[in-house]
Amino acid sequence: MAPILVRDGVASQLAKPRGVLLGAASGSPYELATTRLLPGDLLLMFTDGLVERRVRDIDVGLDLVLAAARRLSAHDLDDGLDALLTDIGGPNPEDDACLVAVGILDA
Repeated sequence: MAPILVRDGVASQLAKPRGVLLGAASGSPYELATTRLLPGDLLLMFTDGLVERRVRDIDVGLDLVLAAARRLSAHDLDDGLDALLTDIGGPNPEDDACLVAVGILDA
């Protein structure tokens, strides 16, 4: 899944670089991607298990994450990520999920 960048209350998926997932296959090429993060930005990196459910389309799950991400703040990630999980329907009991959030605090 492409990471989500939250900047100034707008959540959007970044473009996915071409190639296989880093570390998925030994010796396979992958493209690097660079995104400059600004103070106040929030970057969410996650596996498909966060958004995918057997009872809904993956795009619906992604839309839920994008909507919940708009309400996140780099200054209150603990409570914000708990709320995000609640908003998308809770943890996925059918799949492993990983969510890494990076908040850039104001200088």
